[in-house]
Amino acid sequence: MIPCSETAPSPSLPPELLQLVAGKLTDVVDYISFRGVCKSWRSAARPGDAPKQLPWLLLPYNPAAPIRSFYSLSTARTYSFDCGAAVVGRVVCGSSFGWLVLIASDSAISLWNPVTKATMALPPPTGFPSYLGPEAPRVLAKLKNRDVDEHCFPRALYCIRRGYPCRVSLSSSPADPDCVVLVILSLSSTFAYCRIGDRDWTIRETSLPHHVNSVVLHDGRFYVLDCFGAGVVLDVDDPSARSDIPFSCGCLPLFGTFIAKVADDNELYMVHSYMGVLDDDPDEEYHRVDVFKLVNWEEEGYRWGKIDSVGDLAFFLSGNHASVVRATDCPRSRRDHVYFSEEDWGYVEFLKKDGHDICVYDINRGRFQRLPRQTKVVSDFSRSPTWVMPSLLEML
Repeated sequence: MIPCSETAPSPSLPPELLQLVAGKLTDVVDYISFRGVCKSWRSAARPGDAPKQLPWLLLPYNPAAPIRSFYSLSTARTYSFDCGAAVVGRVVCGSSFGWLVLIASDSAISLWNPVTKATMALPPPTGFPSYLGPEAPRVLAKLKNRDVDEHCFPRALYCIRRGYPCRVSLSSSPADPDCVVLVILSLSSTFAYCRIGDRDWTIRETSLPHHVNSVVLHDGRFYVLDCFGAGVVLDVDDPSARSDIPFSCGCLPLFGTFIAKVADDNELYMVHSYMGVLDDDPDEEYHRVDVFKLVNWEEEGYRWGKIDSVGDLAFFLSGNHASVVRATDCPRSRRDHVYFSEEDWGYVEFLKKDGHDICVYDINRGRFQRLPRQTKVVSDFSRSPTWVMPSLLEML
């Protein structure tokens, strides 16, 4: 590329040629570099025209440090950035539409775009409990000689209070004035939400038998699942309107049960990862992933219908993220597959010594496959990885 500055003359290339070159770029990082050359090059490479990418994987990180690394499935490359004060002391509790949701020790929530570095504060955490639970002082005392902070504790240590915001997602891009932020409260049958620009959070009770694991907003209704797959549909404007989504599974869920929305065909899917035992050998365990599509019959109401193939769709799951893309739109994607970000398809292991794998499940064949390990060994007290779709779109 030909370097130039805002004050120096731009390279004498016609706009149509610049647009043609920008359209040939397949890596969003190269696209960003192209936009950074000068004003005329930036004008030729609009944010909405950035090349389609598979989600990046935010690799395990130390919340006390400013460095964040991302692995790109589309290019098989790892990118590391010094993100500065925006991320120090904060952990990721969700990812949607290219934005990571960051949470501080006092439960303050903010949005951060790792590509554009844009940030946005959300309403103050009034009504949310503090991060640390009753066991935290004992654990901190044991680890007082280790250079860690309170954010580094996995949930397995029982440091997180019931009702703490543990998973956050967005209903749409923050550039959408109707964007709603959805907050799942730890070990609770309730969730919270707000619209961009609201000053307070609204709490909704689901009365589900187990704690809420996943929620999406679709056509003016909240679709909520608990960790075993039981669901409920709640109207946004009418708290009394309620419809149940029955689901029965006697197997132990490994990765939880997630609901994902396909924007371009208005479908809702449930991905259920679980462990079971063989009928003829109770000592032999197996892992499986089932995918269901939501149907609504007028007489019987909502039901999950199991499907054996999702066509050209690919799902991406991590501990606090669930999304779906069309494999035909993204290079190197595998259609009819589910991508998991952690080993053992959902176990978040404490003091993991050998890094993390990406595991892929072939829905049609019912088989798991581990991709070649791309992550390096990380700090004992690092946070687990999560998927994020790179985006150059800013807020209005």
